[in-house]
Amino acid sequence: YAEPNFVVRKFEDPAYSQSNSKVKVTEAWGVMTPLSSQGETPIVAVIDTGISHNHKVFVDSHAMWINQGEVPDNGVDDDGNGYVDDVYGWNFHDHDSNVMDGDAHGTHIAGIVLGVGQDIFASFPESAKIRLMALKFLGNDGSGSTADAISAIYYAVNNGAQVINNSWGGSSFSQALWDALLHAYVHKVVIITAAGNSGRNNDTTAMYPANYDVPSLISVAASTDFDTLASFSNYGKSTVHIAAPGVSILSTVPSTEAPFNTFQYMTGTSMAAPFVAGLAALMLREAPSLNGFQIKNLMFNSGAVAPELINKVMGGSRVYAYSSILKTKGEISTLYYQPTYVKPTADRSVASEE
Repeated sequence: YAEPNFVVRKFEDPAYSQSNSKVKVTEAWGVMTPLSSQGETPIVAVIDTGISHNHKVFVDSHAMWINQGEVPDNGVDDDGNGYVDDVYGWNFHDHDSNVMDGDAHGTHIAGIVLGVGQDIFASFPESAKIRLMALKFLGNDGSGSTADAISAIYYAVNNGAQVINNSWGGSSFSQALWDALLHAYVHKVVIITAAGNSGRNNDTTAMYPANYDVPSLISVAASTDFDTLASFSNYGKSTVHIAAPGVSILSTVPSTEAPFNTFQYMTGTSMAAPFVAGLAALMLREAPSLNGFQIKNLMFNSGAVAPELINKVMGGSRVYAYSSILKTKGEISTLYYQPTYVKPTADRSVASEE
């Protein structure tokens, strides 16, 4: 088939000034398995504006995924994966190995993902419980093409990512993007998507990739300190799965001078999604045999129901890290199960004139 190469945009708004403390991550830290008892560390692919991997938090915690098969800066595709010098990931926007963030959005998201598992504001951050793969496809203006997003998804899956964070989207349906997410599902990946910042009902006005019904995809709305839906957040009783804090979230941003340890508040479903991505990675850390479909169901069934979220998100719940980790620890011996997903025949017409 042939289709337009649509433009998608980040879901972030820096104009708000609230804080969030509802997820109970510190309580979850107390029941997680120690690092010394773990095997491989889960990899989270941040498909966004890049990650400024020189930030002190990422350096001190050794949080960045490193492609061990690649020799840095030698101009050779050492591991034969089709990408030269892809040490931290790849820049699909500019088609090179420079994944540094020129916008701040991707670096902020990466800090949230990491912060679900540890205190990123500590003077001496502990070793990371997850790894961050930097896949840049959005430019410095926060926009990018579906073709580049698709390439990033295939890279993430083929290079070992178990969780993919997508804090971006658009109103146009893409068959090829759906196919890429199906590839991720088949390979057991948890797919996290931001629901969008238009204050609209995704049940009636679709947002992609949030509205694809891939079984391991989790669409995330933004909640406030009071467990209400954030005013800007998209919602949908049938299409948005869960809420997470998304109002005035403090996290890492790029710095221009040493010691590269700048932080900033940002707001949006872009900030809510990485809470879920980080939690999914920690759940996989506790029970590595589970797949994306199983992690999604565990998270959904361990969320904290909030009256103000009923009829806004599926199940009316907000993520609850402590409960999710405890429930996952009880599923270590659960047998692998992943339903066959037969993708419905889709209307390939453009969903919007935007």
